Amino acid sequence: MCQSAAQMMDFLRDIFPSFIGFLSAIIVALIGRMLYDRWRSPIISAYTSSNDPAVVTHVNPPCAFYHIIIKNQKKRFGLMVNPVQYARVKILFYDKSKRELFRIPAKWDFRPEPINYKENVVDPSLIPQCEFLDISPGSEESFCICIKQEGEDAIYGFNAYSYLYPSWKNPKWKLDKGEYYIDLVLNATNAYKEFHFILKNSGPGFRDVELKKL
Repeated sequence: MCQSAAQMMDFLRDIFPSFIGFLSAIIVALIGRMLYDRWRSPIISAYTSSNDPAVVTHVNPPCAFYHIIIKNQKKRFGLMVNPVQYARVKILFYDKSKRELFRIPAKWDFRPEPINYKENVVDPSLIPQCEFLDISPGSEESFCICIKQEGEDAIYGFNAYSYLYPSWKNPKWKLDKGEYYIDLVLNATNAYKEFHFILKNSGPGFRDVELKKL
């Protein structure tokens, strides 16, 4: 009995260093994988477009569009980051007192207009596909947050549903002259990010609209 116990203790002493080494290797591998996944996660930033106001003159009166650009950086520590997968952006509009006015999903500019060109009509069934997009490493994708028609004091929130209204103007998304806060919430399969902007509308001119990141 005592001999068996002693043999068992010898056996445990022999395998214990191997077990600790095996366990340490697993822990190191898990930590390494976590760090690798972290280093390859998307690096997302947001900023205004230097090309705004983007004026469309083929409509009467002309209309200006104001955009946000989302960028996925190319590398972190020399490693190529992953694409932002199936990204969707929610735009929340607030008045100066931070009272929410409305929220809308963004329409990515890269996505086609929700129009059936054979019949030249808006097709609501095409709207959902306007809202999702992958963003490759090192690339930029944009979307419009509001529009202004020439000579009008008001601006209007804009997305794919705007095509259902004359001149893209949904009356429920009307913003009179004033100052507004904008929150952007980006949700993707492998990323989540929030950004904050301020939107100023001071008059009827295209240059009277100012969008700045906070």
